[in-house]
Amino acid sequence: SAERLWSGLVGALDRQHKLDAEANELKEKIAHAETALRRIAADQPAAAVRLEQAQKSLKIAEAACAERVETLRETLEAGSPCPVCGATEHPYAAGDAPSRAMLSQLGNAVSDCQNALNGLGAQEAAHKKELENSQQRRTRIAEEQEPLTAAMQRDGDAWNAHPIATELAAMAPTDR
Repeated sequence: SAERLWSGLVGALDRQHKLDAEANELKEKIAHAETALRRIAADQPAAAVRLEQAQKSLKIAEAACAERVETLRETLEAGSPCPVCGATEHPYAAGDAPSRAMLSQLGNAVSDCQNALNGLGAQEAAHKKELENSQQRRTRIAEEQEPLTAAMQRDGDAWNAHPIATELAAMAPTDR
């Protein structure tokens, strides 16, 4: 019976150490996920603003490259005032306007901003899932530790009351 009690205590103590180590690991994971989520929450508004600004710039460039604008440019004559702004110089009347190159660049910028925002969203979802899983596992560990602690206390008391434990304690050297 003493061997059974001792084995139970050793096994329970080993399990308790493993659960404690896992709980500490989970605590670190939770802290990491929470930190990452705070960083993402701080970064998302700026990323959304950059996307909005890039989209506005793209719309302006698209308007500058619209068919009706191109048609108007074709009708401009050197020295004659522009019907829109009144200028007599028309640098974009002939040839491809620089706005076409800008249109392509702005399209790429919108795409980059959208990808960055989507990336933040994906990171947020991954960290939320990690946080949720870690918190659930930590709860299960706490639920497992309660009866384990009670069993260790019960078995420890039974061990201490066992005659062999008393004999072993008497044979152990004392540091006095």
